Amino acid sequence: MIFNDIYIPVIKKKMQTLFKDYYFKLKIFIFFLLLVIIFYRSPHILLNGRFTAEEGWFWFRNSYIEGPIYGLFQVYWEVGYFNLWANIGSVLALIPSLDYAPFATVYLSLSLKLFIIYYVLNTNSSFLINIFYKILTCFIIILSPPMVPEIWLNTLNSQTYFGILTILVFFHINENKSFIDKTSPYMLLLGGLSTLYVCILSPFFLIKYLISKRKSDLKNFIFIAFATLVQSLILLYTKINALEYGYRSHYSVEKIISYCYNVITKSLLGRETSQLIIKFIGDVDKYLILGFFLIICITVIFFIIKLTKNKKDDVLNFLIYFFIIESILVFIGSWFHQVQGRYAVVPGILLLFILIRLSQSKVQILKFFSLFFLLFSLTAGSYEFKHNSKYPNFLICNNCPIWKNEIAKWEENKNYAIKIWHYPKRSMLLK
Repeated sequence: MIFNDIYIPVIKKKMQTLFKDYYFKLKIFIFFLLLVIIFYRSPHILLNGRFTAEEGWFWFRNSYIEGPIYGLFQVYWEVGYFNLWANIGSVLALIPSLDYAPFATVYLSLSLKLFIIYYVLNTNSSFLINIFYKILTCFIIILSPPMVPEIWLNTLNSQTYFGILTILVFFHINENKSFIDKTSPYMLLLGGLSTLYVCILSPFFLIKYLISKRKSDLKNFIFIAFATLVQSLILLYTKINALEYGYRSHYSVEKIISYCYNVITKSLLGRETSQLIIKFIGDVDKYLILGFFLIICITVIFFIIKLTKNKKDDVLNFLIYFFIIESILVFIGSWFHQVQGRYAVVPGILLLFILIRLSQSKVQILKFFSLFFLLFSLTAGSYEFKHNSKYPNFLICNNCPIWKNEIAKWEENKNYAIKIWHYPKRSMLLK
């Protein structure tokens, strides 16, 4: 008895210390491993910098010509919402000399990715219940097929990462103690003032507060609600004055098929496998394809409901609600008859998050198939991560403009159109 009273507590404490030390080292290792993977995907961008499309010819150009105050509050009215993150990037790009200006936007975008990885590894979450699922989620956010080259290391499309971060914040169990707890409301505010992916989820934060009655959840809701109000006023103004591009709100069977392909099929199977299936199908009527696909989806949903009918799972339910509402947003907001590229990222990641939750089920068949598709998705995403991507030129410098060389030409001739990614479609006049 004396031995038990004295030594067992000591042994337990020592084991807890060893486990914490191992856990800490594992998180550090995963963080730096993912940093190496990020560098591997696009070393040229991280070592040379770049402006991509509107990030250069609209955001940076306006800030350079009009000054930082204008740059911080500028609105690209044609898209119908405020993008504070792109504004911040364009203003930070004014600080170094012109030769190094693009590094500001590249590394600002990188900082958001690294913050999300840190958040995932350190969050106390009702969704990510242990270290295995945290590590799996980190790799999904970096390596999975939805993370297309179009959104890689630019502030313009960092809004998709804010959408993902908002989902993680929602499931975080706030204790008002850690760095994550203190920064979550401000990240919601920053994200909400940068993208509609965040704002559209604001009602759920109200629901969470009404259920929990925690002050931290109320603070999260107030911050995201303020951002949503600002974005709503801007969106209303653009609609009233018809300032938005006329390329949105096209509804057709082609758009539904595009959504099914880019959001569901590609997220699970990757582009290469999806293309093999399409070639195998051949010239089958598109209505038949759509009908067959919907039958499969309905059957899968019915199967899952049947297996989980007596097991209430609020986390799974919220993930499904998020998936539906983000899907509606991208379906309405995407251009022409396509839901692809950056528009497929947030709902695609949510689909994989749903699989993560299903893999936590005690129903073995659900666990097995969920983990199988998650691993298949990560394998496909790893294969397409760099050279096998459909658009490797978003990542690799193949005859791309070198910013310092372009600035040298511009300094000799102020009327020179500075080439930016992706030239020849994109260039910028700094006057």
